[in-house]
Amino acid sequence: MKKTVIIVLGLLLAATAFTVIGQKKILSPKEERREVREKRRAERIANYEKFMDSLVLSRNFQFNPSTMQRQPAGPMRQIMNPAFNVGVWDGTIDICLPYIKGYVPPYYVTVINYTVPDVQGYTTEQTHEGWMVTFSTSLFSASTYTFTFEIFSRTGGANLTITNPWYSPVQYSGSISQLYCPAVFGRIDKRVPAGTLCRSCGFSQPIFCRSAPRRRRRCPPPVPRSPAVPWLWL
Repeated sequence: MKKTVIIVLGLLLAATAFTVIGQKKILSPKEERREVREKRRAERIANYEKFMDSLVLSRNFQFNPSTMQRQPAGPMRQIMNPAFNVGVWDGTIDICLPYIKGYVPPYYVTVINYTVPDVQGYTTEQTHEGWMVTFSTSLFSASTYTFTFEIFSRTGGANLTITNPWYSPVQYSGSISQLYCPAVFGRIDKRVPAGTLCRSCGFSQPIFCRSAPRRRRRCPPPVPRSPAVPWLWL
């Protein structure tokens, strides 16, 4: 008799447990709104990471510096002038940056202002936080300047380090933005609203473009899907 009672009680407890587990948690309207907000934020973050990855892999991005510092322990300088940036487009590098020259004091600030049609050793390497982009150029001089970008896909931030055998390294901190759609003309078609997506490459119509080609170009071919970036949406 005792065994029968124990078995019946065990079956009842198991049935109750399965019923509780199978029931869907009823959320209040406030909790439902909170879950919706969290899901939307997570989607926006994921889409932004994909967008940043596509900019780097298509070589269509602009670095906007906000600070600069002579390494290893120079003073931090703020950069407020919006004219200073580095634009990367289809192998052409448009450089306009303040730069600190000198290996020993006195140091002095000059400006690097060049458009380089071709660079050496352009490499793109994926890291656990984003991308590492490196290239070298002489800047029409007898020396070699090496540019190393450390790009963070999730935050949109980036660090740029310029090294030269004759001067101390200079590091910049800033952000990455889209340069322009490679499928449009050099001057912007005012009939197309800003932010309109290009039907061919997916990039948005730019508001301003300093180094767009004078003649129409076709969009670059899609980048092959990489196993490391299976969700690339180029």
